[in-house]
Amino acid sequence: MEGKLLQNQPTHGKLLTIRAGGFVVCPECERIKATQPAWRVNRSLLRVEPDTRARALRVQCRNCKREIVIDIDETGAREA
Repeated sequence: MEGKLLQNQPTHGKLLTIRAGGFVVCPECERIKATQPAWRVNRSLLRVEPDTRARALRVQCRNCKREIVIDIDETGAREA
């Protein structure tokens, strides 16, 4: 019974947006982009290449000062 419960739990958090050019976008700043002009908010956290891999990488947003822990693999970037 416990094995089935563990299989149903998600292994990763929310999928993060990756813009053209390979930049991971801060999920908090992405929500406020409608209220401020695009030139005022730099929402990109870091640039990832197709071969980039990371586990439990801590990244802090320059704008909102939120720190997120992300996992990067071949499927994309997700909150850990």
